[in-house]
Amino acid sequence: MTKLYQDITEKGLQIPPAFCKLADLSGEAIVEIYDGKIEIRTIHLSQKEVKRIANKYIILNLGDVLRVGNIELNQEAETDVWQVEIINQVTNQKRGELYLFADSGAVLRFEEVE
Repeated sequence: MTKLYQDITEKGLQIPPAFCKLADLSGEAIVEIYDGKIEIRTIHLSQKEVKRIANKYIILNLGDVLRVGNIELNQEAETDVWQVEIINQVTNQKRGELYLFADSGAVLRFEEVE
């Protein structure tokens, strides 16, 4: 864990870019304040986190012969969604698409390819 100690001034707190990089924060971020704590996170989950969630979904729901393929962020709909290609490890054929909410990683749906 890396810590940063700062005095709170009339400008508030400032987070150096190096700290943002360590936390994989870039672009826009969400700041939540609760119970005397401040939580800062990116608006969208990282591809690494999406892959972890998708792999868990595959093992629990689809079987171990499948794997994650391409991962793309779709921002054209009402809600931003990660679109995860599901591939057969043996044949390398596409077996479906897994859709996850971009902010939480919750599963929206799985569409199987015939």
